[in-house]
Amino acid sequence: MLSARPDPPEPWYEIHCHGGMQIVAWLLEQIHEQGAEVVTWQTLYHGPVETIRSLAEDALTRATTLRTANILLDQAQGACERVLRRVLELFDQSRVNAAVQALDRLLRWTLLGRHLTRPWRVAVCGPVNAGKSSLINAIAGYERAVVSPIPGTTRDVVSTHLALDGWPVELLDTAGRRHADSALEAEGIRLGEQQAESADLVLWVMDATGRPGNPPGNALVVINKIDLGLSWDPADVGAAQLVSAATGAGIDHLIEVISRRLVSDPPSPGDAVPFCSSLIDALQSARAAVAQGRAGTARAIVAELLQPS
Repeated sequence: MLSARPDPPEPWYEIHCHGGMQIVAWLLEQIHEQGAEVVTWQTLYHGPVETIRSLAEDALTRATTLRTANILLDQAQGACERVLRRVLELFDQSRVNAAVQALDRLLRWTLLGRHLTRPWRVAVCGPVNAGKSSLINAIAGYERAVVSPIPGTTRDVVSTHLALDGWPVELLDTAGRRHADSALEAEGIRLGEQQAESADLVLWVMDATGRPGNPPGNALVVINKIDLGLSWDPADVGAAQLVSAATGAGIDHLIEVISRRLVSDPPSPGDAVPFCSSLIDALQSARAAVAQGRAGTARAIVAELLQPS
């Protein structure tokens, strides 16, 4: 599809095409060889000047789900900018407490804001043969991970990208925890532990027909294979989600629980949400400055955010 704006002094053409990145690169190269200048959409629409709205528009192009795209669209249409202008007014009126309250309302969605264009990382961990790979396949709705009754089949971290309740999520299938039989398996277990430490959420999968074990205190415990019966009391490990990857029982509810653990308080349509790390870091610096009695510094930080750069 070709969209043209022949108005002087510099007519421009916007091309939409399909066929993969190589085809697009080849087409742009051919156009460039004919004397045209190839520019990014940011340059075409905004030029060198960046504003909060243009940053939101840029983030919007990298949204991977409709739910996050809607939140970013609100920011591109001025939701975040309007709140920041209000915060600046409150500082100018010496209403510091009200300004702080407005900043705190923005910062309540810090974690969400950092994940609007990059997925939440959820590590699926637990002992061998608990059905971790089968569980990932059941959540994803297709066979992404290799399933085998042989202990130690998963020896590397396998990632699966999907959307859960509209939130972008990367599920990480890790090697089962046990005494490794080989250096290769030991390395896989080490990588899995490393991924779990940096993940936003850990699902600790346990076998309903095996031994209960001791799940980590910060993990969301999932007891799998309930279709085969329970050989121990789930109360032994506290709150747990009961599922069967084989039959699908409990999977929908598990997805709801994961969603609530990742985003317990989602914004309403039109709410202002800080949507990128640079904006969040600046707002946190402004909040810290107020806490240190430097309201003037906080005001200056907010004012700078509203200045085109």
